[in-house]
Amino acid sequence: MSKGENSRAHWNFNKEKGLVDILNEHNHQRFRGQNGWAAEGWKSIVKSFNEKFPSDRFTKGQIQEKEKELKANYKAIRDGKKKSGAGWNESLCMINAEPVIWEKLIHDIPRLKKFQAKSFPLFYELEKLHEGSIATGDLNFTSAEPAPQPTEHVSTIDIDAHDSHLNPFLANVDDHMPSSGPIDIDEIETPSSSCSKNLENRIGKKRKLSIAGVLQNYVDIRANETKIFMNELNETTKEADDYSIKRCLDLLESIEELSDEEKAQATNVLKCEVNREIFMNFKIPKVRLLWVKGEISPKV
Repeated sequence: MSKGENSRAHWNFNKEKGLVDILNEHNHQRFRGQNGWAAEGWKSIVKSFNEKFPSDRFTKGQIQEKEKELKANYKAIRDGKKKSGAGWNESLCMINAEPVIWEKLIHDIPRLKKFQAKSFPLFYELEKLHEGSIATGDLNFTSAEPAPQPTEHVSTIDIDAHDSHLNPFLANVDDHMPSSGPIDIDEIETPSSSCSKNLENRIGKKRKLSIAGVLQNYVDIRANETKIFMNELNETTKEADDYSIKRCLDLLESIEELSDEEKAQATNVLKCEVNREIFMNFKIPKVRLLWVKGEISPKV
């Protein structure tokens, strides 16, 4: 890029993503200083970037300016999505909120205004780059505080909407768009690996939770079946106790109309479980007496 050109380099999404990928590749102690990238790091980053995009010779200053801008955008969205009332669409990597919430968000974080109807698909790649860091006043990430995790709230946007302020993909699209403009949906497919990886991780977690849920349901069903079986067994045992030989003999011996000899003969009748049940279930004592006498009387 000649010196006569505007100092502001021409950027599009693919170049921004290429820069973030290179930054992640260089994100280790060799290229990092105490307050940001070391001189050796910048030299290697600039070299790698111009090798990746040879048609445009970007200067170190232009790449540093873009890195600072991306960092500031990441910080603004990271902080904004933690605000009360703000939602987070993980598939589109953008904040969702009601107009009154957006008004407060923009008041607190003015940089968020350009992301009110625009996604930021580089969010998770930048989160990986700066994970465990916080921004200082000059947006250098130096400390080891854990980065915030994605929120559970997931909203949706109608892709067929014809209102460009609601649909980030229907605004004017230019192959050489500035980073602040809307993003071509075709370009979203290329860099969406960071978002899709995050979704894959979440889907994997949901699958694990689903398996756990199935196992828990199985345990619950088996426990319920066991409970039903035990209840039936107890009921059967109770019924058997109701017609036990001891109870039958106690009742038999209490019948005064029978002689001792007749009672002794009746014990042979009560050896049968069916006879014991019949004997115990008579409601009228006289009928019970007649039945016993009929069972012990000689058969013709």
